[in-house]
Amino acid sequence: MNLYEHQSSFNPNMPLRDLFYIARQLEKYTLGKSLYSSKLRKIPVPRFVVFYNGTQEQPESRILKLSDAFEKQVPSPELEVKVTMPLTVQQVCAFTALTV
Repeated sequence: MNLYEHQSSFNPNMPLRDLFYIARQLEKYTLGKSLYSSKLRKIPVPRFVVFYNGTQEQPESRILKLSDAFEKQVPSPELEVKVTMPLTVQQVCAFTALTV
């Protein structure tokens, strides 16, 4: 399950926003299926990509992490969302190849 978003300004809150988006999508995906049974419900692998074309100088690519927003940094967060921010067509193609 790929979640793509386009931004014309840098937004460090994308991992938190994507967490909300994916939670809503997974809720729809599991609608009508019991989550209280002993059977494991399989879900699609989520992948998050933000396309950036703003004027603010940015690295060639970067990974935005939800844990960067945590009030207290911990060595191994129990919840993490990583958002890939590729800036070149080649990076987008390489990322897409990983998701197929």
